[in-house]
Amino acid sequence: MGGGLRLENHPWWTPADAAEFALLTHELVRTGWIHREQCSICRERGQACAAMRDAYAAVEEWKRGAILRAQAAHLRARADLKEWTVA
Repeated sequence: MGGGLRLENHPWWTPADAAEFALLTHELVRTGWIHREQCSICRERGQACAAMRDAYAAVEEWKRGAILRAQAAHLRARADLKEWTVA
């Protein structure tokens, strides 16, 4: 999901972030297989229906938001530390 960005190489992407994303991805795949068995569009056409595309988009949106929140928190902590050590 989401291209080639290696998040584990960044100091702001924590093991907790990775675990949350792994859980969301796992649940998307798990429920996607259940959904596929019940959805004629997904099953017969071999492509995701609108509901599955929306679910995928929601996980991608969570990931983008998590990245931005993690970056912001990391940069704020660094700025605060710098401010405290200079003062």
